[in-house]
Amino acid sequence: MTFVFDLSEKPLGTGFLASIKLEIGGYAVYFVTAKHVVQDRSGKYRDNIFIRLNLIKGYSELIGLPFTYAPEHILTHDKEENIDLVAYLLNPPQDRYDYLHIPQDYFTDTKILHDNILEKVQTHFSLAFSINSPRMKETIL
Repeated sequence: MTFVFDLSEKPLGTGFLASIKLEIGGYAVYFVTAKHVVQDRSGKYRDNIFIRLNLIKGYSELIGLPFTYAPEHILTHDKEENIDLVAYLLNPPQDRYDYLHIPQDYFTDTKILHDNILEKVQTHFSLAFSINSPRMKETIL
């Protein structure tokens, strides 16, 4: 989990990092949050959004997410206004930042992908994963 800030470093909300495994190897890491956290009252993306990530060497750093300048990095449900979710392609360097990302395997499995379970199909998932970090070790259910 990470916190979301504006230019004044006022906290706006929280989000998390999730990833999609790439066919060429590695992962595409996305920052995921509620759309209302990164949009103004009119529904436009804010110009200056930052998230805080811990550095490997200690302390933390704010990383800018240029929503208005990089719309190609945004994944959202534009046709479904009631889905308050947005993902932003981020890929923070793992040799600089101390973070974990939740891989897509924790959200879906081969059966779901092959059975073509898509949007608007009612499904229920249990999410359980382990956090393995030098600083913490626990299971979240």
